[in-house]
Amino acid sequence: MHDPITYSRYRPRYPTALFERLKAYLKKDAKVVDLGAGTGLSILSLIEAGISARFVAVEPDSGMLKEARAALPNERVQFIQAAAEQTGLPPNSVDAVIIATPLLGIHIEGVGY
Repeated sequence: MHDPITYSRYRPRYPTALFERLKAYLKKDAKVVDLGAGTGLSILSLIEAGISARFVAVEPDSGMLKEARAALPNERVQFIQAAAEQTGLPPNSVDAVIIATPLLGIHIEGVGY
């Protein structure tokens, strides 16, 4: 895994326009899960874009999740340390799922890589 502090400091930001577009698709009270949330950059970008959803940051790495907890408003974000395919969230309990960077780390049954 990455060093969370270095990753957080030097990781390029996502394009602002991306999150502005997402705003049109998310209800005000939406529950949004960020799989592989890392240090919370995606959720922070959504909040900065004015999206007033509730968020769930799912991240398997404890160091990255610690950085996310420090960077994000805890009253709006639930933090889960788990792999993307083992969140423990009930079926149909969220309105949207975002996966910004970690697609290579997600195991999909039946897909060989």
